[in-house]
Amino acid sequence: YVLPTSEFQSLVQVAEQHEMGIDDVCALQSVSEAALLHTVRVRYLRNIIYTRVARVLIAVNPFCSLPIYSSQHTDQYLGAFDSAELPPHVFGLSNDALQR
Repeated sequence: YVLPTSEFQSLVQVAEQHEMGIDDVCALQSVSEAALLHTVRVRYLRNIIYTRVARVLIAVNPFCSLPIYSSQHTDQYLGAFDSAELPPHVFGLSNDALQR
């Protein structure tokens, strides 16, 4: 598919943050559906299955085992005052729910 030149202006400019795949989508300079999907995709390709949108956690099924559910991970999130200071993880979401 070749995009017509007349539609170039409607495209959202890609920032470096979009290319990296940031932990929290809300930290992006511009948040859009495309930025969200690209961020989740980039992280998934790096075997990082969790992405945060403020206090909401997006999880993508990796269809394989990942070493992210060890007791070391559990302890890391249990000791956290605020899970937003750590990488997104279901343990952080659970810890936040228990603290509130």
